[in-house]
Amino acid sequence: MSRHALVTGGTSGIGLGIAERLLRDGYNVSVNGIHPEHQVPELMAELNSQGAGRARFAPADLRDVAALETMFA
Repeated sequence: MSRHALVTGGTSGIGLGIAERLLRDGYNVSVNGIHPEHQVPELMAELNSQGAGRARFAPADLRDVAALETMFA
């Protein structure tokens, strides 16, 4: 069974640490956060090289309901 997690604030600090741990534990992780767009591919590549799970970037402004609906779709 595949396990999936969404980590908000996952592009830096504590959120990034949580995403890294979940990936090592085999979760597939959607990483949401504010990060310079040009750095996102490098960050996702780095995360995907570290664990058994797969990481993907899930951009959305958490204050915008329509953006959240799109992210979860």
